[in-house]
Amino acid sequence: CVKFICFFCFDTVCCTNPSTVGYHKYALEAFKTFYNLVKQSIYVVSPSMFPSPPLTQAAFQALIDAYEAARENYPSKGKSFEGAFLAAKEAIMTGLDSLGTYVTETAANDPVIIITGGFVPNKISQTAAITPAIPGLPIVSRTGSTGTATVEPVAGATFYFAMLITSTTLPSNVNVVNGQLAIPADPSAANTVSSGGTAMVFDITKSRQKLFTNLQPNTSYYVYFAAGNSKGVSGFSVGNIL
Repeated sequence: CVKFICFFCFDTVCCTNPSTVGYHKYALEAFKTFYNLVKQSIYVVSPSMFPSPPLTQAAFQALIDAYEAARENYPSKGKSFEGAFLAAKEAIMTGLDSLGTYVTETAANDPVIIITGGFVPNKISQTAAITPAIPGLPIVSRTGSTGTATVEPVAGATFYFAMLITSTTLPSNVNVVNGQLAIPADPSAANTVSSGGTAMVFDITKSRQKLFTNLQPNTSYYVYFAAGNSKGVSGFSVGNIL
């Protein structure tokens, strides 16, 4: 068969039909460890990174339950259960294939995200990651002195930064360059966030969900997002009022 490098493989090279290689050839216990890792990674540990998988958690769990029940019956209860076992195995493999494709597409071939999803990247994925695109308009909510902000997931992003200022536009000399944020030394170059004179609030937690507290009454704030991964950091999004 024709050979190429495929993310489905735990080997570095496999045949063009991914359904015959990699985890498809795992021994029973190794396969159980693998599909439980995928379930935990996508649905429990990193649901914000993988917000719309092709299978719901309940649907994937149903495939696991059916497979494990069929595996228990065959071969302990005889060859008559072989057909049910093979059907259940094919169903869970198909589910894993679809999740693997989704993880790779969501990751935009970023190996860090592929690993986060429970799969193993191939050599192509390890070199193909690109700097994420600029995030879309932030989604914001505010109650009194507390506000939250988030953005839709950006393909390939493994972390998100957010900046909060009282200006409708970012100061011209404030931007992300080579993954670094330069804050002007001249306080007049950036509007203040609070009466204390803070030039800006810069949230460096990795999550898309940001929480801002101690907001001043009768003051409009604007939040901007940037997305990043191992290859670099995007520019800032358009600001949205908080």
